[in-house]
Amino acid sequence: MVKKRDAGGDEPWISKKQLLAETGISYGQLYRWKREGLLPEAWFHKRSAPTGQETYFPREAVLARIKRIKELKNDKSLEEIAEVLPTPLSYEAEKVATELAQNQDFIKRVATAVAALRVPADPDKEA
Repeated sequence: MVKKRDAGGDEPWISKKQLLAETGISYGQLYRWKREGLLPEAWFHKRSAPTGQETYFPREAVLARIKRIKELKNDKSLEEIAEVLPTPLSYEAEKVATELAQNQDFIKRVATAVAALRVPADPDKEA
């Protein structure tokens, strides 16, 4: 299960509400940058919430990207910024990376279990 708490910089996810508050950008800017390809579609994760649906983002990646866009936007157009910014991973690669991040605890548990199943080599036998 993905941790999605709004408080605390150590969480891997940040809500849209918190993202807008922390970065000072507007809802319109966020979605304009998405349309222009400055923020990858794969970073917009919709999740059920008591109030309907909420959108979450990979915290570190989106905060770093928005910081860079804000640094560049005073001197460059959105098209120029898109040319300067490194291209994010492809959509499929982003999905896989996101799924891995979401399942990191599970992957660690599986790796630990597999390591425990390994039989130590017999030191008396030669290879």
